[in-house]
Amino acid sequence: FEAEDAAEVVRNAANTDINTIFGAIICENLTDEVELLMLDVANLETRGGIGGERRLRIATQRYKDTLVRLGYSEKQAIDQLIEVSDQGKSTITFNLKIMENFDEKLLALLDDETISKRTAIKLVAVSEEQRERVSAALYAFKDAVAGEPKSVYSQEWKAATRAISVALEPTSEDEINNGLTNAEKEIDELIKTINNKKAEPKEEAPQAE
Repeated sequence: FEAEDAAEVVRNAANTDINTIFGAIICENLTDEVELLMLDVANLETRGGIGGERRLRIATQRYKDTLVRLGYSEKQAIDQLIEVSDQGKSTITFNLKIMENFDEKLLALLDDETISKRTAIKLVAVSEEQRERVSAALYAFKDAVAGEPKSVYSQEWKAATRAISVALEPTSEDEINNGLTNAEKEIDELIKTINNKKAEPKEEAPQAE
């Protein structure tokens, strides 16, 4: 049934009359691990879009974890990842660190592009407490602009994300903490500005006579 469903998806996507020929092999001896590996090999070729990046990260983490459960060392699993995927080692390492260090809230901020990959790389290197501070500040900002397109507060968006990026530039923990304190203050001011704008009376459109 899965093969028929897949063929139907192809036919619908083709947007024209096509003659679809397909086949399926049923193997009742496949283990859960092998099924996962086969699925993840396909997803490791995913490219483009927010959903694609997310599937790629999940597949990278799960493929490595499955190989480790099967007896591979961490290094052997990563080497195998490099073999079956056209990702470079740096991309694989980045995706694994993201999956191991980011909670669901930070992953969501990365997926909706509130934080850039450059900022994500910096966040991997800081402490869990510092990542939580970044998450809290950005979610407070997102709550303030909720319901509005990014274009409405585009300058405020840029200022908020830039404040976080600048805060993460230093290498010492004390400097990063000081930077985050400044970023939190700046984002609080941005939120006040946004709330003041929302409170301003809106001009009524002139009525046609």
